[in-house]
Amino acid sequence: MHLAYLPVRQAGRRFEFNYMHIAHLVCKFPPYRGGMGAVAFEEAARLSELGHEVTVFTLDQKEKLDPTKINFKIKYLKAFPKCCGWVKNWV
Repeated sequence: MHLAYLPVRQAGRRFEFNYMHIAHLVCKFPPYRGGMGAVAFEEAARLSELGHEVTVFTLDQKEKLDPTKINFKIKYLKAFPKCCGWVKNWV
């Protein structure tokens, strides 16, 4: 999800881009082992190194990454309980 992607025209016909606010939504994320989470982790790490503001939204899990060792934000979300009647009607 790209919230801001603004090309700025510089002198000499050179284009320079401002940073973006990027959100990744993924069901599993490291330290859990899996392909989709590993790809999201690498993308988030590399985009944040380029100066973009990256936030990863993932489901709450027992094991979590140490936030001091990464340079992007992780938001852990709680899943809907499956016991609710209206959720059963949707599934």
